[in-house]
Amino acid sequence: MRNEQHYRRMLEQNQSAGVGFTLVAAMVYAARYGSCEPADHGTDEWKTIARRLKSEYGENLTVDECSAEMDRANQSAAAAKLRAIKSEKRSEQSRINGKRGGRPTKTQPTQVAADGDNVAQK
Repeated sequence: MRNEQHYRRMLEQNQSAGVGFTLVAAMVYAARYGSCEPADHGTDEWKTIARRLKSEYGENLTVDECSAEMDRANQSAAAAKLRAIKSEKRSEQSRINGKRGGRPTKTQPTQVAADGDNVAQK
């Protein structure tokens, strides 16, 4: 099974190797989804990862770049899982915010001139 640990061991054993972007795409996919088999290479997600890696790094990446990309995939997967967790406290706060009119609109910061006057009012 080609999981994240499989790919990390591969990188540890080949510290000075250059790694092709397609192999790194499989590594990132495994870090994000648990494993990457050859059938996964046809998925839109894998293709998106591969395109991004090629445009950002070119054909080959260093071992350090591979590890950094896998770490980044782990962090984003963990963050997505945390956002998906529903709690009573978050639900209650959402209800309260909804009663108050929802999320406030973004406002532009007020610019102040050197003399202390509000620039927007001039």
